[in-house]
Amino acid sequence: MNPSRALGVFYGVGIGPGSPDLLTLRALEILRRVPVVFAPKAAIADEGLAQGILLKALSSVGAPAARAEFRELFFPMSKDPAVLEPAWDLACRELLAVLRQGRDCAFVTLGDTAIYSTYMNLVAGLKAAEPQLVIRTAAGISSFSQAAAEWNLSLAEKEERLAVLPCLGDVQALRPELERFDTVVLLKVGRRFEALRDLLREMGLLAHSHLAVRLGADDGILTSDLEAVRPEAVTYMSLVIVRRPPQGGYGGSKGGDVEVS
Repeated sequence: MNPSRALGVFYGVGIGPGSPDLLTLRALEILRRVPVVFAPKAAIADEGLAQGILLKALSSVGAPAARAEFRELFFPMSKDPAVLEPAWDLACRELLAVLRQGRDCAFVTLGDTAIYSTYMNLVAGLKAAEPQLVIRTAAGISSFSQAAAEWNLSLAEKEERLAVLPCLGDVQALRPELERFDTVVLLKVGRRFEALRDLLREMGLLAHSHLAVRLGADDGILTSDLEAVRPEAVTYMSLVIVRRPPQGGYGGSKGGDVEVS
């Protein structure tokens, strides 16, 4: 027997930035029928949102969510390989235990599957353990794409350059990218918000900056007035879009404050 026939299919599913109605039709189709769904869980509360969003989305469209067995995989918030590697190995073993029974399963991730995603690390581990495993990936709406849509904001036009970066611990190190690119998206701003705001103010970019916090959540924030934001209100699940005025003289309008609903 072909070894791949004995294995279930592994699905990676991006479920969007936070609002249940932003799941794609492909994502819903997969999640309606797989028997086991895994969701990430981390020490930071914001990172454990995926399962809650998923359950709301399935129930809102009448999907048989109760048929699926939901499990959580713990991923520590650490850069230490001695901490990370055992957690990754355990997560892969839990997935393989299901797949080797011939059962399909899905792993859901916030936003898109290909952008700073936990999912891709799992793919690498699973491929190493089972080279014949069938893996199918369903892309999701990224947080910064949805945030730009909320502001009616263009991210790039014509020959403009767009950079998508994590907000570094050394915020000053972001200066070259902020000078070079027409649009810079900074993800996972969190506790670095105040230092970032100081840098943007110094560079004359504050008037061209937009902040999203917990996009799609009831207590989320969308604002283009970064001066009015309390630093303690900016959690791990946050982003800043710095958009220089388009060279062609057209593009997205400057947004205002929006309470996410």
